[in-house]
Order: sequence, then structure tokens, then C-alpha cells
Amino acid sequence: MINKYPLWKYVLIAIILVVGLIYALPNLYGEDPAVQISATRTEQVDEAIRDRVQSALSDAGITPKAIEVEADRLLVRFDNTELQ
Repeated sequence: MINKYPLWKYVLIAIILVVGLIYALPNLYGEDPAVQISATRTEQVDEAIRDRVQSALSDAGITPKAIEVEADRLLVRFDNTELQ
């Protein structure tokens, strides 16, 4: 079988398809609505901040999916963007 087009055109199409797939990968993951609270120069994120956020959310009648303290930030995850 004889190719109608030169090899470089097939290679170019393959490269474009691979780049397109890489750019499309984030669409496979769903939304994860969250609010991040970061540390400042004078305040550190610790369990006291976590408890204050938890009590403020419960006072507002909002139940978060998860509250995580990591390094210098507090991440509060919600079930949907309306709660966020």
C-alpha cells in the first residue's frame, strides 16, 4: 500500500491528537467545591481555627463534606456550589 501523504503529516496529526488529549484530561475529573483558608504572617492555621470554622458553619446550618488542616491552610469541602 502506498501512502497518499508524507510521513511528517501523519506525525503532525498524531502529535496534535496527543496534545488535545492532554488538554482534555481535566474534564474527566468532577467539581470539588471548596473554600481554602490560608495562614497569615501573624496567625497560624491550627485546630482552634478549624473549630471556629466548624462552629460558624453549624450555626449557619451548613454541613461540610470535609474539613482538613494541611500545613499552613485549612480546606473546607462542600457537596455542591450552593453550599460553598
